[in-house]
Amino acid sequence: MRNIPDINSLLNHPQLSGKLKQNLLAKLIRQQINILKETSKDSLNLAVDKNERSLLTKKIITGVLKDVEKLTNYNIKRVINGSGVILNTNLGRSPIPQTVVEYLSQNLNAYLDLEVDIESGKRIERTHNAENLLKFLTDAQSCLIVNNNAAALTLIINTFSLNKDVIISRGELVEIGGNFRLPDIIEASGGILKEIGSTNKTKITDYEKALNNETGLILKCHKSNFKVLGFTQDVDLLSINQLKRKIPLVYDLGSGIFEGYLDVKQTMPINDFIINAKMLQHLDLLCFSADKLLGSLQAGIILGKEKYINKLRINPLYRSLRLDKVSIMILEKCLQLYLKQESFDEFPGLKVLNIDKTNLKSTVQNFINWLKPEINSLILRPIETQAILGGGSISDLKLDSYGLIIESMKNLTANSLNKFFRLSKPAIIGQIQHNQYIIDFATLLNDDLTYLAKAIKELDLS
Repeated sequence: MRNIPDINSLLNHPQLSGKLKQNLLAKLIRQQINILKETSKDSLNLAVDKNERSLLTKKIITGVLKDVEKLTNYNIKRVINGSGVILNTNLGRSPIPQTVVEYLSQNLNAYLDLEVDIESGKRIERTHNAENLLKFLTDAQSCLIVNNNAAALTLIINTFSLNKDVIISRGELVEIGGNFRLPDIIEASGGILKEIGSTNKTKITDYEKALNNETGLILKCHKSNFKVLGFTQDVDLLSINQLKRKIPLVYDLGSGIFEGYLDVKQTMPINDFIINAKMLQHLDLLCFSADKLLGSLQAGIILGKEKYINKLRINPLYRSLRLDKVSIMILEKCLQLYLKQESFDEFPGLKVLNIDKTNLKSTVQNFINWLKPEINSLILRPIETQAILGGGSISDLKLDSYGLIIESMKNLTANSLNKFFRLSKPAIIGQIQHNQYIIDFATLLNDDLTYLAKAIKELDLS
């Protein structure tokens, strides 16, 4: 073991000095030494040898530098979305509008009037302004905001159906991302799952038969991430609302957009997600995510009748689920953008929904023409594609789009190209279809083409 360099000499080594605080750097050095002890037992008991010591020093330093890089560089950073999935959950769903980013940079490094009304000096609810904006934009009686839509549903069930039945159609027992299933959320929230109907057919009589003194609430969940076709039947909110009941009717919409803000150029099944007074009058509580069609950050928005919202607000669980100051600032500023007529264009993700296929085709072709004179070992070709919404929203939505096929004359496979672009800086996320590597231009943002061009030139020279 005499061949292993001492920790102090390693701490002062030029390659390691200043990389981290000394006590933390020493911790990483000890970890690498322990790894060496486990993997090189036979060589550690030899007599002192300069070459052996030098080799071990190099191994330790290499290992420590890799650990330092993991700790300091493996953070959340910008990527280029060429996947054609607009609300790509793995890529953070909706990009935040630039005006919101600027607002944050001007205010986050100071104290904030988070829970105080400056005019009166009195304490207020931290989401007071955001709630008022949501009520104004939707005509809802009242509003509550928590940290995501699953949290919204958890709070609702825990408040109104603790140890009571939650009535829901079997055809609406959805599974969302990460293997989370609605039945599990219902039970974890303290509710008792009461399935009615069948996978493909649920009738109003199923709801009537299920209602009893043990019912806590009726839950309707939008089938936003799948579709059932053929011999089907469903019950609308109006019909369920007309049932004689003293318990709340809750609608988990999943995703939502305000009325009058989505001026789509292509035919889209979007009407189900437009929140307005007409929808709200047929139910007691509505919940949805803020980071899907709304174009903001992860948050769960609950709209509905004031008497029910007030009960949610006094549930101790609400304290555990409320938003932090940064999230509130982002949500407030995003909601304020909806007060302007032209606000839709300020949302980087949402404006893709108004995409013009002809303009995209021209953009792809102009990009190819611009790069072609500088490229020798790659073939760039336009291709018709179809972008999708993603994020568990509107499963049957497909937007006609255009993309770029990148082919290598050096016989690089589509998987090799995919890896190269994914490891570029910033990372570029494309797609592989029929053994072809494609960048879908529908999901590229304004300055992404500069980074894409740089990566393509680097690939051409490699």
